[in-house]
Amino acid sequence: MSAHVVFPAAVHRLPAARRRAPGSGGRRPLLVGLLVVDGTGVPVEIVSPFGSETAARQWADQQGIERYQLLPARIAGGRI
Repeated sequence: MSAHVVFPAAVHRLPAARRRAPGSGGRRPLLVGLLVVDGTGVPVEIVSPFGSETAARQWADQQGIERYQLLPARIAGGRI
């Protein structure tokens, strides 16, 4: 069962959507999350986890979500 929330209105992709989150140290995180924002750049929701940046982008495209930022993610309560 999916815990993803789908937004009906598509928005435009942020220029920063392709950048990595600061502090990632050049390492690729094992999990990735999406910070979905509205037309003014205000965060709307966090969708996580995805196993790769590609999977996160594909999911966003399938859901019609175009304005987001990729961030490193982890499972709450999981070991670091």
